[in-house]
Amino acid sequence: SRVIPLVIDENYVIQVENICKEMGPAFKVTPYKKLKAGIVVTGSEVYKGRIKDKFGPVMEKKLSYFGADILGKTYCPDNIKDIKNSIISLKEKGANIIIVDPDDLTPGAIRQTGAKVITYGVPVQPGNMFMLSYLEGSAILGVPGCAMFMKTTVLDAVLPRIFAGHILEKGDFISM
Repeated sequence: SRVIPLVIDENYVIQVENICKEMGPAFKVTPYKKLKAGIVVTGSEVYKGRIKDKFGPVMEKKLSYFGADILGKTYCPDNIKDIKNSIISLKEKGANIIIVDPDDLTPGAIRQTGAKVITYGVPVQPGNMFMLSYLEGSAILGVPGCAMFMKTTVLDAVLPRIFAGHILEKGDFISM
């Protein structure tokens, strides 16, 4: 076992204060922004009602943690044009963040919106097929299916940063 002192020599405190005066604060707490969100659920089976949507409710719960105003949830068949149009429609309604589920066509649909792709694939498990792009300031996230079943994925590392107003870059994912 070890003993952790409850007091420290004042000189050490003064040194840390001086470093912070010179270099800036050691950390910064940024409040979450009130964002408007949209969810696009893809897949013909869900669209036609053959299977129950499990993606949407999980994403709604994650977004509600941050106090997001959910503008809508759209269901699309396996059709790249429909997925693209759903993303654009949510953007036009004012969505600052749009989450799209992991259909094989999702990356292509996101690209066809004209969004700037930051990353498609990240060195993080679970969720290595995560996609982040920005369309005129709105974050569009292609979220892998693992987010439905795993409590914590790369999405949970990204959402707080987006809600804090950070614009993520490729380097942010490399450093993860």
